Amino acid sequence: MLKLPKPYSKIRSPDYTHLIDSFAYERTKTDVEVGWGKYYGPMVEDGTMKMKAHPHLHPTFERNKTKYYQKMLQNFYN
Repeated sequence: MLKLPKPYSKIRSPDYTHLIDSFAYERTKTDVEVGWGKYYGPMVEDGTMKMKAHPHLHPTFERNKTKYYQKMLQNFYN
């Protein structure tokens, strides 16, 4: 997901990290867990009591899941 084109905002300061750049993953013995590297990622993705949801991770995965699965299988069998 990190290599996909990013819908960046116009914020370009050196200390600014776009939320998409904070995707994180962790490999376990049998699986790969994907999630947010920033603590506020789930709040943006799912919304809060005072803010509606602005999903990034779920729609991007759903749009590209066939490609991701093929890549994972290719890496698994090689």
